[in-house]
Amino acid sequence: MKILILLTMLLALTGCVSDQNKPKVYSRKIEFYKPEKLKVLYSMPKEKELPEEYYKTNFLDTKIAKLELETQKIRNFNKLAKASVKVAKEKLKIFQGFLAQKEAEISKREKQCQQIKEMEKELKAINKRIDNKVQAPCL
Repeated sequence: MKILILLTMLLALTGCVSDQNKPKVYSRKIEFYKPEKLKVLYSMPKEKELPEEYYKTNFLDTKIAKLELETQKIRNFNKLAKASVKVAKEKLKIFQGFLAQKEAEISKREKQCQQIKEMEKELKAINKRIDNKVQAPCL
């Protein structure tokens, strides 16, 4: 009996490790996704600083150039502000239409609630009349 158990255990162990049932070993390397760097399509040119001697000798020219730069920045900002104002106005019109729709729905519901309250009062009055007629002695 012991020999039979030993033989079945040996057969089971050798059967698990046979050529057909070998444990799988993965030899491929796992590679994780690495996003590619995006290409820079456009970048603002960097302003080169002029040497200090230029500022000392051409003081008025540098002041004029700085003022022109500031005015150009203000013009660009104004263009962006005008564009954003147009978009905001369009969104405001859409919102106002939506608001008018909702206000109409709210007023309709308020009218319905008022009608329901009136109907309840009428029903109570009708019920009182019916009760009075039922309680009144018949002639």
